[in-house]
Amino acid sequence: NMCCILQEDVFISYDGKQGLAQARGVDWIYEEESPLKDHMMDGEFKLHKGDVPLACVGAGLAYEMDINPRFLRGIEIYFPSRTGRISMANPAASIMNIDVWPSCTFSVNSDVDRKLIIIPIEKMCELLEYKDEVSSVEIRVTEGTSAKEVATLQKEIAERLGPDYLVKD
Repeated sequence: NMCCILQEDVFISYDGKQGLAQARGVDWIYEEESPLKDHMMDGEFKLHKGDVPLACVGAGLAYEMDINPRFLRGIEIYFPSRTGRISMANPAASIMNIDVWPSCTFSVNSDVDRKLIIIPIEKMCELLEYKDEVSSVEIRVTEGTSAKEVATLQKEIAERLGPDYLVKD
């Protein structure tokens, strides 16, 4: 399976608390087959409820910011506008923002849990003012694929994409 990701460091605000996070916008394939489903702490891994955009928050970040999937409070996510000019008279006008609502918390490891928030890719595109650009593509191989097969696949992809792309394992 292959899914698209758009990731950026952002500023977040929740119920009067502010902090920094790494927002990862993911597509519907990631949402349906997320490896995070096995790492849920609280709530259910969902990024959409009808038209409402939801967020899955790392347990460390949720703890630090008092983010609770059971409360009906939105998380505000901010990023400087890529297309607008910075106005010294009204700096807030050059900041893009979106709102998402927490649906769950997850725990993978302390580094990831402290900073990661996963949101729908269309909201991430809105925040970053992109149409269809992505920062990475994740390819999941079937369980039982050997390390040698993964290395061969990685090499083939790197050769096809060329030196401008980084292919990680």
